Amino acid sequence: MSRKARLGGPNGDGDEQGEDPFDNLEIIWDLTDRFTMPEVVDQMVDLDPQQLIWGSLRTILKSDHQMLIYIKSVHHQEVKAQKA
Repeated sequence: MSRKARLGGPNGDGDEQGEDPFDNLEIIWDLTDRFTMPEVVDQMVDLDPQQLIWGSLRTILKSDHQMLIYIKSVHHQEVKAQKA
């Protein structure tokens, strides 16, 4: 079953948003099925649980570093703009 979620009516008015698509489990499972890469899941199933945990931790730490870099660069740009 394919469903589309849209915010607002035909004119794009966001005041009447209707049902929250994230409350619909069918939509969530449909999206999960579409974006899950079966070959990656198969590889992960064969991993040792410790390898899986360390791999996940590495991914989380990497994204945390990327966020900190972004925040720091935004702060640097704000300081630069205030000096100008």
